Amino acid sequence: MLAGQPKYRQAAIRRRWKLETYQLIHDCHQKYNWKIDLMCKWAKIARSAYYKHFDPQRQSSQREERDKRIEAKIIAIAKSNHSLFGTEKMTMAVNRQMSDERPIYHKTVYRLMCINGISSQKPRYQKPKFKHTTPEKTVENKLKREFNASKPIRLLIRSFIAIAAFSSLVRLSRIS
Repeated sequence: MLAGQPKYRQAAIRRRWKLETYQLIHDCHQKYNWKIDLMCKWAKIARSAYYKHFDPQRQSSQREERDKRIEAKIIAIAKSNHSLFGTEKMTMAVNRQMSDERPIYHKTVYRLMCINGISSQKPRYQKPKFKHTTPEKTVENKLKREFNASKPIRLLIRSFIAIAAFSSLVRLSRIS
């Protein structure tokens, strides 16, 4: 599930898994009266991290609060224009709407877009595909020349190329 995801989305998925693990430990402790330290050891998380998560006096940091405000704006802009904006245009739009705060860096917008799965829906350029021909569709040999040799170096083909250089034509010939 993590393979092929941007690194910011991978970090968000890992964080979500940890939060779900904390909630599972809490529920199992409440319902079955299992020991918290054993469950934390089984889940390979620090017991202090579990207690920090459920600390009632814990307040979210300024960055978390700011990210929540920016995230709400990004989601609203993405819904209003059907996710047509990439990171740069989204950054400009968010900065326009949140002009009372300090400017938001485009990598912050990219991180929050990755976490929420918002990406530009603009189609990417695709190389033109060449039509593959089958032997039935190949043009027939109208000159009736034999291009198949019975032995190596029996059939040599010369091709000419004319290149305009120094106000005259230079002819190159190649034998294959």
